[in-house]
Amino acid sequence: MSKTIKEWLYELPEPYKTQALTNSDNNSTLESSNKYNSFGEALGAAFSFSYAPEGPHFWINVKNNPPHLSKPITNALQAIHAIAFKKGFPAEEIESIEWLEEGDGNQWRYRIKATGKWFNINLSND
Repeated sequence: MSKTIKEWLYELPEPYKTQALTNSDNNSTLESSNKYNSFGEALGAAFSFSYAPEGPHFWINVKNNPPHLSKPITNALQAIHAIAFKKGFPAEEIESIEWLEEGDGNQWRYRIKATGKWFNINLSND
């Protein structure tokens, strides 16, 4: 079924929907009438993953494992949720995830907000 970018993004659960719409705010493609055959196609056209505050790896995982299609989100997002849980914050308490920087190509830093508190985490490919 073909849908516009906006139609596809509105199917996302929170906080993904708000994050994706916010990232698309300055992009005229959000209001475009162009139709896309898949969620991944529409998300890829919605905004540049590299400039999103959550970072490119976050959005690549969302694109490849859409949360609204009941598939598990893998890699970075699973690791972020696991680390947050170890710090005492279940996934449903995570309010925001921001990508801070990429290290040497094998490590990424994220800033997580849960229950009003911010903390930083590092992820690596190792």
